[in-house]
Amino acid sequence: MHRLPPRLAAAALLTLTACKSAAEKLVEKRTELRAQEDALYRAYGGGDIANAVNGLARKDDAPSIPFGDLIGNAARDADRTAFIEDCVRVGNGDRPTLLSDKARTYFATPEGTDGCRKLATLNAEMAELTKAAARP
Repeated sequence: MHRLPPRLAAAALLTLTACKSAAEKLVEKRTELRAQEDALYRAYGGGDIANAVNGLARKDDAPSIPFGDLIGNAARDADRTAFIEDCVRVGNGDRPTLLSDKARTYFATPEGTDGCRKLATLNAEMAELTKAAARP
């Protein structure tokens, strides 16, 4: 049995890994996008609304909130969606629509503007990959 020379083996491996389909690239980019969204939302301190609702639902002395976890999760999802949409707007150089001081302060930080710029770029790349994956 013959073994490939190391350089030839490395070139073959590089060629095989570089030949990803548009769908595979789309999955990888989507994973990267979600990770960036998660990181930005955590840095922003997102989830405060859901935590407040869930906290009320769990306190013994608080009035019972039916479906408190469900309400908290729905509030978190709505808050996250609004934050991500505004972050992409900021990343594209537009103004955010969130009017809270917390959001305004976060988007004014270098971490916020740089992260949002990266998120906007990832969204644009996702759009291109989605088009490429849809082509026959």
